[in-house]
Amino acid sequence: MAYFGEKFTGLAHYWKAYGGAKEIIRSPYFHIALIISVILHPLWRVEGDAVPAWVEFAKSVVPSMVAFSLGALAIIFTVNSGQFFDLIRKERSGYSYFMKLMASFSHFIVLQVSSIFGAMIVMAYRTNLLSFIFFSIFCYALLSAIAAVGTLMGLAFIRGKNG
Repeated sequence: MAYFGEKFTGLAHYWKAYGGAKEIIRSPYFHIALIISVILHPLWRVEGDAVPAWVEFAKSVVPSMVAFSLGALAIIFTVNSGQFFDLIRKERSGYSYFMKLMASFSHFIVLQVSSIFGAMIVMAYRTNLLSFIFFSIFCYALLSAIAAVGTLMGLAFIRGKNG
């Protein structure tokens, strides 16, 4: 059983640095995703035996998003030395900016992967409840791209301000 605990330690660190369920519930991106899901109900509603429209869209878009996100993380890790990196590694109110950046991108990736699994689940079990839940996660993943960009802009601001 310890084997599984070791494998999920990184996810536990991400979850804590991100702020957990409390941060998700307070997130305006999460609220907007729910509103979009209600407005776009024709995309997730299950009719007969047909796969909801959003599933194919998610299957075509999300893999590219995951690749982009992992590429962005790789770039961030290449800039891991010097004064700038020392600056973003300093702790402020619990976590360093670097850890907040990593948590933001980790959250973005977790949502994307959840969207892919959600699309697969909805393909297998076509219910309106599952489709609504996973469509909402998909919308949240898309909106989290904006949050990740905001985090990167914060990083650029720190870089610009401190040379």
